Amino acid sequence: MESFTDNLNDLSCADTGTYDLVVDSAGFSGSYVQRGACRINGQILDNADRGLITEGRVVGRHIYFNAPGCSYDGLIRPDDEKHVAGDLICSASDGFTTYHAAGTWSASR
Repeated sequence: MESFTDNLNDLSCADTGTYDLVVDSAGFSGSYVQRGACRINGQILDNADRGLITEGRVVGRHIYFNAPGCSYDGLIRPDDEKHVAGDLICSASDGFTTYHAAGTWSASR
């Protein structure tokens, strides 16, 4: 689950989805599938997407990874190691406007 906003450009998005991750010697990578919606200037747009997770790493209880246009960081909960939550930053352009959004995300296994 994630949500993010760019107040300057009247953008807000929320989505849910799944991750399929593979651990390797450098950290982890994988893929995601999401469904959701964005509101841009009052118009609702589909935010369904799929893509690759890259540069995944875990340092102590902190988790970091990238998806197209977005960087994620999070903290694995000390009382429930099956749950992680954190912050995200995304940038994207529609050819006219470059959006810089920030928000939160969470995941459970």
